[in-house]
Amino acid sequence: ELARTIAAMRGVRNARVHLAIPERSVFIRDAREPTASVFLEVFAGRRPEPEQIRAIVNLVAGSIPMMNRDQVTVVDQNGNLLTGDEVQAETDRMKDQYEYTSRVEERLTRRVASLIGP
Repeated sequence: ELARTIAAMRGVRNARVHLAIPERSVFIRDAREPTASVFLEVFAGRRPEPEQIRAIVNLVAGSIPMMNRDQVTVVDQNGNLLTGDEVQAETDRMKDQYEYTSRVEERLTRRVASLIGP
């Protein structure tokens, strides 16, 4: 059911959800947390948005008792890890690069306009 819900999201062609739910133990120290892996097959040329990945993680973690969000891993059909701190760092780098490029373009546009204009 989780896979069908995820597959209904924009840009997702297919999804599979693999759950590892440990057996309950009477010993507290032997207790393990459940984990989940989500495999996304996205349409060609598409990459899920960070908000969409967070939504998938929250959907899966919220559907399984005792599962934390950091126990959910999402990968795409190319083997790209779509969750984790390194993914967020890459997203932040891309955002910074875009903002820098926009500032440079704006500055150059003003210079050209001042050279051409009256």
